[in-house]
Amino acid sequence: MIKDIVKIHDKFSVEIKLVYDAYLNKKKPQYDVLTYLFIPNGLNINNQTYNKNEFYNDVRLNVRYNTPTYTLEEMIYGENNFIIELQKIITEILENPQKNNHEHFITQTKLFGSIFSSAIKNRIRLSRKNISENNVEELNSVLSIIKEVLNAYRAFVEKNSQNIDKTKLKLLLFTDEFISNIAEYNIVILYDYLKRKRTKINPEISTNLVKFVESETNYRKHKNYNTALSTKINNETLLYNRSLLKKYIESVLFLKKEIRKDGTIIEQTLFAVVAGLAMVFSTMVAFYYQQKYGNFTLPFLIALVLSYMLKDRIKGYVGYLFVSKASSIFYDFKLSIYSSEKNKIGIIKENFRYTPFIKLGPKVKKHRLKDRLFENEFEMFGEHIIQYKKRIILFKKQFVKGLSTNNVTSLADITRINFHRYIQHMDDPQKDYYIINNGEIVKKTGDRVYHINIVQKFYTETGVEFKRFKVIMNRNGIKRIEKVELEKL
Repeated sequence: MIKDIVKIHDKFSVEIKLVYDAYLNKKKPQYDVLTYLFIPNGLNINNQTYNKNEFYNDVRLNVRYNTPTYTLEEMIYGENNFIIELQKIITEILENPQKNNHEHFITQTKLFGSIFSSAIKNRIRLSRKNISENNVEELNSVLSIIKEVLNAYRAFVEKNSQNIDKTKLKLLLFTDEFISNIAEYNIVILYDYLKRKRTKINPEISTNLVKFVESETNYRKHKNYNTALSTKINNETLLYNRSLLKKYIESVLFLKKEIRKDGTIIEQTLFAVVAGLAMVFSTMVAFYYQQKYGNFTLPFLIALVLSYMLKDRIKGYVGYLFVSKASSIFYDFKLSIYSSEKNKIGIIKENFRYTPFIKLGPKVKKHRLKDRLFENEFEMFGEHIIQYKKRIILFKKQFVKGLSTNNVTSLADITRINFHRYIQHMDDPQKDYYIINNGEIVKKTGDRVYHINIVQKFYTETGVEFKRFKVIMNRNGIKRIEKVELEKL
């Protein structure tokens, strides 16, 4: 099963997040993902101006364990109660200091922070509509469960602060600061959403949101954590420290990559065989003319030189054929994925190439041509098509080995594609046009935009799936991403 999320990452980058389930029936679940970029001809992106190396420079691939899905209630009341689990680990460490539970403790503590970050975001997203309709009870319910989780964790830290060593206590306090920052940030985002959604917010809702933010800010100040109210730290350092803290807590989900060129052994072996065959050819020619004309004769010298010239051309031509055909046989890169414990949990292979429209599959063609303005739009204006192909193979047994938890069951592949190179040949972001208004010609200014269409094709155990998105951008950057609903073909 593949879950797909496409969104704007920054001014010029699109983020495509794919989630792959590691617990399927197969020992090695395999996924194939083809992403087609349909680029307007006017942007001058083609195989002469934009090559493979430049594409991979514009693509950033991050691979991590996917954050397990929990509700806020499940974190402290469910069967896999994190507070109880952490308390068990602390008790085991105190009762048997010789037993190595240190890594398990680090994993579970960081997972608590990472899962809280995901859970609070999901809870607010589900409740946002009701809150925006001035549902005070819904807001109070959300704030209440957030406070319960925060208080449960803080009570756990307070209970064990005198019993554990400084290293473990420091991790607990870092996590405490992190979840406080996350809670405050999400409430501020909710407040900002309500201000944009409604001309006037219910005073009680506004008061409760502000009180919550104030309480968290004051709590961090009391604990000597970095806070927005601190006069001892500037904004730049504050944001940098918070970013470091976020990376530190979420590092439990990070995976390491080892990148190699795919098919290197076969490629070098083939080149060696071709070199050998070419050498055999030149040697046979030399033997033949040596027998016919003898040594140290002009005909033999000419034949020898020509045979060596042909030998080099044979090597070069066969090498060119192999390189030109290799993209359909091999991938460009092979990424071995390792956990922090150096367990190899999977492989990702990447491949880039340009493909003509005529060679696309019939369903990809139909999905791309859906909602076109002109019947022969593609033929009229043309597009250059980049095919970015990935194959993902997961090793089921190794997937959570060394992670000290069974809560993580999927892999997240986060790919960012930067379109900054694409703006070089774009027109000015705004254009003037004229309309008739009340019998007068009126000058107007409109946005000049370009559409980069993305069609994705997924091969999974359940079959083939398609998705399509439009990246609407101009020279100033990406304006929005629109999802195009596709018909079943």
